Amino acid sequence: MPLCDMIDKGDKYEISLEVPGIAKEKIDIRATKNKIEVSGQQERKSEDKGKNYVYNERSYHSFNRRIPILEEIIPSRIEAKMDNGILRIDLPKKTPTKIEEAKAEVK
Repeated sequence: MPLCDMIDKGDKYEISLEVPGIAKEKIDIRATKNKIEVSGQQERKSEDKGKNYVYNERSYHSFNRRIPILEEIIPSRIEAKMDNGILRIDLPKKTPTKIEEAKAEVK
């Protein structure tokens, strides 16, 4: 299962998933107003030939990550981008919220 970060930016949620080695064409993103589901698959083949042998190896990996969303989003406006094995997904909120920041003193 890929590691996931989700940040509330006020007008949208920003999700980052670590998916190294998986091509963007092999990733599927589906969303409803209160959840997003990301799945992907990876296939690797290697072959080594020697004088009297042939060695073949294959591996298959897949993942399916379902992430609940606390506030209603607009599924038709989702944007996704892949950069160096990190899948970044922007989920626009139906009703933007104000992000309040406070500073606390360590005692």
